[in-house]
Amino acid sequence: IVHPADLCFKLPDNVSLEEGAMCEPLSVGVHACRRANIGPETNVLIMGAGPIGLVTMLSARAFGAPRIVVVDVDDHRLSVAKSLGADDIVKVSTNIQVFSI
Repeated sequence: IVHPADLCFKLPDNVSLEEGAMCEPLSVGVHACRRANIGPETNVLIMGAGPIGLVTMLSARAFGAPRIVVVDVDDHRLSVAKSLGADDIVKVSTNIQVFSI
């Protein structure tokens, strides 16, 4: 694969390709927690239990969040979130209903 050299970073010998691949999603999670000022008094709601959502959840826990709730449409992703330490999980539906008032 040809890619611009200024966008490439050599991984240290002690970092696997799998670990290296997780650097970008992890940086997104850490950045989100910094921007949101997550701390010991911050409850967190994460919308989506994909790779970014899961590493954001782990980052929020590392930042000291006391309660983390993860929302997704997929049962398997929610079970992974729970196994990684989500306090609560919520399954939402993709069936959108609009009500007029």
